[in-house]
Amino acid sequence: ASLEHTLKREAQEETGLEVGDIEYVCSKNINDWRYRGEADRSIMTTFFKAKRLFGGAKPYDDIVEVKWFKVKSFDPDSQMVEGHRSLFEKLVTKL
Repeated sequence: ASLEHTLKREAQEETGLEVGDIEYVCSKNINDWRYRGEADRSIMTTFFKAKRLFGGAKPYDDIVEVKWFKVKSFDPDSQMVEGHRSLFEKLVTKL
């Protein structure tokens, strides 16, 4: 399976959304809270942007909340986990 196929599956599992028009943004090692007790707490995250094709977003599987926001007016410092802020900055540069 490709990363794009995995993205489509994960989007469906986590949010109930069918997505398409997938574009790679970046990849990065980020510290993951699930590995706090480990010597190396980082995981490789691959970040894509995609368009919603079908479905209404709801939190499923292992997420708590799904929220829509306008990227250009969103303040990541107030509402985003610190480790993901640099990913968001990469997304903004792709718009």
